[in-house]
Amino acid sequence: MNSLSVLLVKLLRFIRIMPEIYYFSIDEIEKEITGAGLSIIERINLSDLPERLIVARKM
Repeated sequence: MNSLSVLLVKLLRFIRIMPEIYYFSIDEIEKEITGAGLSIIERINLSDLPERLIVARKM
């Protein structure tokens, strides 16, 4: 299992919305996202969601 697969298993919520663009909902996962070859492009705080979303894409 590659590091990206391990990362996805750890996520509580994973939504694929466009090819190569992912929304991650766990704050603590940021280091693992970059370690898995993804680059964080945006952090979003939404008032109607309890978590902060992290937008990442494949490098």
